[in-house]
Amino acid sequence: MREVAERRQQLELEHEQALAILTFKQDEIKRLQRAQLFAKREHEGVVQMLENTLDCMQAKVRELEEKCRSQSEQFGMLSQELDKFRVQASNIDLSGPSLTQLTNGVGLSGTNASWEDIAFWSLEGNEALCDTSELDVAAALRTGSTPHAAELSRPERSPTVKHRELMQTSF
Repeated sequence: MREVAERRQQLELEHEQALAILTFKQDEIKRLQRAQLFAKREHEGVVQMLENTLDCMQAKVRELEEKCRSQSEQFGMLSQELDKFRVQASNIDLSGPSLTQLTNGVGLSGTNASWEDIAFWSLEGNEALCDTSELDVAAALRTGSTPHAAELSRPERSPTVKHRELMQTSF
């Protein structure tokens, strides 16, 4: 009987130890599951943030590509306009008192118009330049600037004037 009692005590002790180990292992499993859930949520948040950043960057790249394309087209048009202006300017006789065509391509009726008879329009927006002498107009045509354009501050200048100024400084 004594042996049975000792055996029983030993089994109860082993049982308690096994229960303690089981409880410890269950707690450890719960901690690992919580850590795994936290890591999964954190990972999903980072992935979502990266996807949003990627979408934003792709939109910015598309916007910049469109802006570049637009500016390239505008540059091409301005270059063509500048070439046409140079051809027209080279065809105009600035030494004589008569012109048959204005620099903006508008033809004059008659072949012997004086500077006072010409309604000269600026390149900045069809504003007539009044009280200009023959030398002032000739100088404006040679330099590619007008009194109207000279009065504008740099940020207010049109793309045409900016392009013209850039082209003048490059020659």
